[in-house]
Amino acid sequence: MSDTTQATSSLSLADINELLASELISVNQYLLSSLSSRIPAMEVIVQHLIASGGKRIRPKLLLLAGQACGCPSNHAELTALAAIVECIHTATLLHDDVVDEADERRGQPTANQRWGNPASVLAGDFLYSRAFQSLLELDRTPITKVLTTTINQLSEGELLQLFTSQETHYSEDTYYQIIESKTAALFRASCQIGALISEPTNTTLHTQLADFGYHLGMAFQITDDLIDYTGDPAITGKPQGSDLAQGKVTLPLIAALNTLSSNERDQMLKTLKSNPADLSDILSFIKSTAAIDHTLTVAKQHGSKAKEAIASLAESDAKEALISLVNFSCQRSF
Repeated sequence: MSDTTQATSSLSLADINELLASELISVNQYLLSSLSSRIPAMEVIVQHLIASGGKRIRPKLLLLAGQACGCPSNHAELTALAAIVECIHTATLLHDDVVDEADERRGQPTANQRWGNPASVLAGDFLYSRAFQSLLELDRTPITKVLTTTINQLSEGELLQLFTSQETHYSEDTYYQIIESKTAALFRASCQIGALISEPTNTTLHTQLADFGYHLGMAFQITDDLIDYTGDPAITGKPQGSDLAQGKVTLPLIAALNTLSSNERDQMLKTLKSNPADLSDILSFIKSTAAIDHTLTVAKQHGSKAKEAIASLAESDAKEALISLVNFSCQRSF
């Protein structure tokens, strides 16, 4: 397979933000109105979450997928669904931060750090319930089925990661299963929903966009896990090895461990489990193997498959933006 992800992206994230500027404003307004609460403390937490921003990749994917399949700009249902997807994603982040005992996200204190674990878990539940309320108001049964299945998969992925971190044997297959559930599933759903809104009966188009989202999500998460080992802390906002320190077993570590004998692997894992605060030797070991190159290669392979999935779509600004997001996901440093 030819590697097409090295091509220079014609659109930057800033360009894509500009392309979707009015739609993203509408998404923010929808979030603010749909997440209002009679509980003042909940209002404060929600405002904190919305203000923290992030890349908003998932709502952008839904909007772009819809437009690439023929939906006009500022389509009301696309806007609502983009906000719903962002609600679901933010709920997962709240719960993940509690599970991971994280203190910081995007350079800001996490909700659980500021308001405690109980409030953070309940805020996540609030976001999930509001997302379902909004879905029911839209009365789109096929889309509701897609998202409910996806939410179940997100939970399974988090549980699988938790249980896997307690084991002493790690495989690439298990890692792929985790990131498919935790990341690629919502990317896939976002793109599939855009196609469903645009062409409700075109199952071929639904499959193409779902495949695109899946492979993009895999590339995005694999690159994200790679950045934990290679990223500049001044850019990422966190020290190298943060995932490692939390006991998260990702592809660079798995690939590096596969180069060791059984006894060497056991010793390395013993070091990881017993002294997670000092990981410099493990980081150096991983960088001394071909694990980094292997991880990048796998990410690019998924990027190529994502592009292939939508190759037959008519050329448009939205399609160009989707391809640019593939390039960004495989090359990004933050």
